[in-house]
Amino acid sequence: MLPRTGFRDDARFAQAFSKKGLPQDIVDFVGASVVEVLSLEDDSSATTVLSNLGALYFMMNKPEDAEKAYSRLTHDYPDSPQAKNVIFTQGQSLLAIGQKDKAVEVFQRMFNDAKTFSPEQFLQLGLLMMTNSQYEVASKAFQLARATKDAAFWQAATVGWAQALINLQQYAQAIKPLEEQIAKNPTSSYSVKSGMMLSRSYAEAAKSLTDPKEKAAGFNKSLEAMNNARRITKDQEIIAQSDLEMVNIRMAMGDTKKAAGICQSLILLSNVDDPKMRPFIEKAFEMSYSLLWDQQHYADIVENCDFYMKNFPGGRLTNQARKWGDDAKVKKESLAPAPAAAAGK
Repeated sequence: MLPRTGFRDDARFAQAFSKKGLPQDIVDFVGASVVEVLSLEDDSSATTVLSNLGALYFMMNKPEDAEKAYSRLTHDYPDSPQAKNVIFTQGQSLLAIGQKDKAVEVFQRMFNDAKTFSPEQFLQLGLLMMTNSQYEVASKAFQLARATKDAAFWQAATVGWAQALINLQQYAQAIKPLEEQIAKNPTSSYSVKSGMMLSRSYAEAAKSLTDPKEKAAGFNKSLEAMNNARRITKDQEIIAQSDLEMVNIRMAMGDTKKAAGICQSLILLSNVDDPKMRPFIEKAFEMSYSLLWDQQHYADIVENCDFYMKNFPGGRLTNQARKWGDDAKVKKESLAPAPAAAAGK
């Protein structure tokens, strides 16, 4: 066992606590040493110890001991940075050991006492919740984060809120924050993503409308939003991604001819040797098959399949490409005119 005097230095405390998989005797020793450490005049040492001790106990799957450490921290040092972030630290630790439900319960305390937390802390919470697919909690956090006076943070919070709503399939509700972000910052990098998200939200919301005029208006707004997003970027990956989104929009509108045309342009005009473009080309090939088949463009299917087999050897769609090509050849030949009968027969 390590000597107690070796743990008096704050930096060595932090280093020890940050390592995972520490032997149990060291964990127990650290817990027993906290009382001695708290007698130090330097409060920063004590607050760091308690914060890291709580995280360590969580990693050791000892939530009750962790709660004791955090309670001591908030009670004895309520104004310390660690105490102000203790709820976030607790939640992160619970997520790290797979306790998502308990983590959400912990984070709920931030909402119950929202005035004591900064917008930036709620932005951090929103991002963490998105990573862990907790979209309801993320949505609430991003809304509170929008109270920030920092323009960049406000954009991040607004786009994050809209993304959470989209992930919850609340497309109509996502429209307003996206429109706000684009209106305030029409040429920012966030506005490219916002424009694509807004386009999808308009299209998804339009699908549920029953009035033909309102539905058409919704789809037109979707196309306009996507075109606006494309105008403020030269990134070929983003443009290719927007092409695929346009295919989905056109399909939702029932305009399969234009949807197929977008796929064909992406397949035939993109640089297939560019590694960044290949996933988009492959996806366009996949999406094009049913569109071309329904329009009886069998020759185009055959050409696409030959293109895929040549340029994507061993690709994820190899088996489908072989079958699609063979089926299209059969259809193509069945529609070919019969040869003219020889004269005099």
